[in-house]
Amino acid sequence: MRRSQATGLGLLALVFWSTTIAVSRTLEEQLGPMQSAAWMYLGGALLALIVDSWKGDGLRAALQLPKRYLLGCGGLFVLYTISLYWAIGAAVDRQQIQEVTLLNYLWPGLTLAFSIPILQKRAHPLFAVGLICALAGVALVVFKGNPVAGKEVVAKLGAHPLPYVGGLMAGISWALFSNLSRKWAGGRPGNAAPLFFLVTGLLLGGLSVAKGETSHWTPRVVAELAYGMVFPTFLSFWFWETGVRRGNIVLLGACSNLAPLMAALLNSWYLRVPLHWTIGVGSILIIVGAWISRRTLHDAGDDGVSLV
Repeated sequence: MRRSQATGLGLLALVFWSTTIAVSRTLEEQLGPMQSAAWMYLGGALLALIVDSWKGDGLRAALQLPKRYLLGCGGLFVLYTISLYWAIGAAVDRQQIQEVTLLNYLWPGLTLAFSIPILQKRAHPLFAVGLICALAGVALVVFKGNPVAGKEVVAKLGAHPLPYVGGLMAGISWALFSNLSRKWAGGRPGNAAPLFFLVTGLLLGGLSVAKGETSHWTPRVVAELAYGMVFPTFLSFWFWETGVRRGNIVLLGACSNLAPLMAALLNSWYLRVPLHWTIGVGSILIIVGAWISRRTLHDAGDDGVSLV
């Protein structure tokens, strides 16, 4: 696979991922956070195993990947998943889902920042400006550019901190996963996604049983679950792992700054959460920050990347 093809798959993963939180929230309201996620990852594992068997890879090739990748990145994968679905399920209302979404989407900027010590990327001093600009866009959307709204968010943080902690943990763990996947696995053959999905699904299923979650099945739940298994679970993680291991990770990290905007718009439409003017302004800040970060971070292997 050429580097440009791997990068393209990573970009497509971002589109699929943007639908994750909206669909997951409606599923969790009917099945519970751990049970809905367990079904999605077990279904994703089955699909991934079928595809790998058809390609002739199977789990044997995945188990030949470096142990530090399997254990380290596998642990980060599980931590990311549990943190995110825990945060979505713990959100007190659908408006807080938007705030959790943007905390989770700190990972694009963190992916670029972590690539400096982990992947030995070189950053121009203006890189910090790009990162701050992107973070300012996220903050503007969360606090709605209004001190009163900001006080409400702070009060909600004090009363219900778990969604915010989970969203932040998800952002940090996925940024680390993206960089360490590249460092420890790189362009090696083998796809560990089926293994990661299977372990994650089994752990989530165990947590669901321990919590005593109940479920309410409807045709809509079945349809949403089928969509969640295929697109934001199976295809997005498979495509993203291919992108970060074999594609241009700096380009993917920069373009992923657009994911919060796509996710916020989809959340608003699917969950019927009102949009606010700050989403537009915040999105511009995120895009500008992504462009600056992309232009001020490079290494000798990133074709076409130059300092400002």
